Amino acid sequence: MDNPFDDEKGEPIPPEVWRYGETIGQFLYVKHLLMGFQKYWRENRELILDRTQDLVTKGLVMSRYPLTVLNFLENTLNKRTKISRKYGMGRGGFDLILTDGDIETLVRVVIKENEISREDSFRRFTRFLESRWQKFGFMVIFELDPQKPLEEKIFAELVKFESFYLDLVGC
Repeated sequence: MDNPFDDEKGEPIPPEVWRYGETIGQFLYVKHLLMGFQKYWRENRELILDRTQDLVTKGLVMSRYPLTVLNFLENTLNKRTKISRKYGMGRGGFDLILTDGDIETLVRVVIKENEISREDSFRRFTRFLESRWQKFGFMVIFELDPQKPLEEKIFAELVKFESFYLDLVGC
C-alpha cells in the first residue's frame, strides 16, 4: 500500500510509523472524528462552557475540556472502538487510548493555559507513545489564553518531533 500521508515538509511518513493497512483506516477515522470535534467546538464553544460551568464551581475547571472531548468521542465512535483513559492532568495532559481490535490510537488532550512550551508538551506525549510502542499520535490542544483570538486557536497540522509524528488539532 502506498503511503497517503506526508509530514509538514511534504515528505512521506515512513511505513514503520503507520504500520499496516488497518492502521490507515483507523488513522483516517480518528482524524475525521477530531476534525469533527474541532468544528463542533468552534460552533458550540459558548454553550459547552456554559453547560460545564458546574465543573468549575466544584473546582474541576480543567476537567471540562477533556471530558468534552471524551463525551464527543463516546457519542460518535463506532461500537467496536473502546476508550481507555489515562489521567495526567497534573502534567498538563489527559490521555485517551482508542482500541479497535488489536489497533491502538493514542489521543492526548492538552490544556494550554500557561507558558508550557510546545516542545515540552510534545516530549511528554512522545514518552507516553513510546510506552505504548507507538510512533504516531493525536493531540487536541485547548488554548486558554483570553488574549489570543479564536482564529489563532483553531488549527490542524502534522508535526514530526524526534522520531514521532503528532497530528495536532487546535481548539
